[in-house]
Amino acid sequence: MRRNWAARLREITIEGMRALVLENERLRVTVLADKGGDVVEFLHKPSDTDLVWLSPQGLRRPLPPQAADDVGAFVDHYEGGWQEVFPNGGAPSVYRGARLAQHGEVAGLPWSVEVLTDTAREVAVRLAVRTRRLPYRVEKTFRLASGTAALEVEGRVTNEAPVALHAMWGHHLAFGRPFLRPGARIRVPEGARDPARHVHRSAGAAGRGAVHGAAARLAERDRLPDRLRHRLVRGGVAGRAARGVGR
Repeated sequence: MRRNWAARLREITIEGMRALVLENERLRVTVLADKGGDVVEFLHKPSDTDLVWLSPQGLRRPLPPQAADDVGAFVDHYEGGWQEVFPNGGAPSVYRGARLAQHGEVAGLPWSVEVLTDTAREVAVRLAVRTRRLPYRVEKTFRLASGTAALEVEGRVTNEAPVALHAMWGHHLAFGRPFLRPGARIRVPEGARDPARHVHRSAGAAGRGAVHGAAARLAERDRLPDRLRHRLVRGGVAGRAARGVGR
């Protein structure tokens, strides 16, 4: 019997793509397993507010590009939401002779799924993928406990080559309506000069990545009394983030 209370997990299909829904009393999070492990819904249920922005072009199953275009590979199938960025970010580049498209490979690849926990107390799934241009394995685990308004995400990258490699590891999140509207404020960590750009922090070592992120909250608290929390702790090549709204 499918559980419809407390923490629960179900599999659905969106535009022909496999997706997973993690849900509890306060949050509903939808993850596209067949496209990058993208988060395409982060709904705060008490206020009926989805924190992610979705593109007007909607969801599109990734197809081979019609022309060789290292930017179009990402943009043509960009639906908004939240993408993993690996093994490179930003503009296309070349590393050890391998051409790397904008924002890397993994956002356009299908990820495997392993259900780790499925109980009324907590649900957890692990997604995994291997890059094709470089010998990396990327994993991320989504965990949602009953009664909490925070999603825990843990990431791990493994270099499967016998030599050291450089990589950039980040996240591409798009906030939008109705969470953001005229009068909203963007708050970024100290030292960032331009709030319109990504906040960039790099570990500065081979094999370690970079993280992009921003915490935003509405100026008009009466419309959304709960504030967005963003906490990120990284060590080595493993990272963990908790994203959600307050009580």
